[in-house]
Amino acid sequence: TKEEADEAFAAERAALAEQEERRSRPGNPRVYLDVSIDGNPSSRMQFVLYAKEGKRHAENFRQMCTGEKGGKKSFVGMKFYRILDLFIDQAGVNGVTSVWDTPFDDDPGGLVLHHDRSGLLSSANSGPDTNTGHFSIVVSPAPHLDGSYTIFGEVVDGFDTMWAINQLNPPGTDKVTGSAIVTASGCLENCSPPDPPIKPKCSSRGDALVQVQRRKLKPCLD
Repeated sequence: TKEEADEAFAAERAALAEQEERRSRPGNPRVYLDVSIDGNPSSRMQFVLYAKEGKRHAENFRQMCTGEKGGKKSFVGMKFYRILDLFIDQAGVNGVTSVWDTPFDDDPGGLVLHHDRSGLLSSANSGPDTNTGHFSIVVSPAPHLDGSYTIFGEVVDGFDTMWAINQLNPPGTDKVTGSAIVTASGCLENCSPPDPPIKPKCSSRGDALVQVQRRKLKPCLD
């Protein structure tokens, strides 16, 4: 009916407005990864990080982009090691738990967001509250990830690079057929550390148990 069509159109407009507000919120860091694919000259992906919805993930990602902690706490030299056709481009730094030297908790604001479009940054972990420097770029909608993995940012420029990485896993295969290596990374906007500093563990939890990735736990509230 016309009423149903109008309601659907209004809901879609509201969702797009909410996405734009989240993307454009003042204070969100804007960072980049320069990626060389199969040894070719690097191309750049730029991301906006959701400092409100995914504060722990965003701060860890920002610092790994700048390398300000030194040592291995940098995305430079990192490989995209798990690439699944029309699903994800996944990467991370082995041997580094996080910029805090410990796994960090899920961000409740990012857990309630939906993996509903291309280019979203999502955590990659081994279970609830086990986040490190590993992440996925969602290439296509992946609703089965909703509620299990924190969304903490999105690609805002360089979608061609994201797709070029994904093409290293041709349809019908389960192996990466080339290389995608980060040659440089950094921060472009809103690069100062938050004040007060972000902590890796949440300070309060709910009373009721919820199920996340087949485990029951009291969820973070902050």
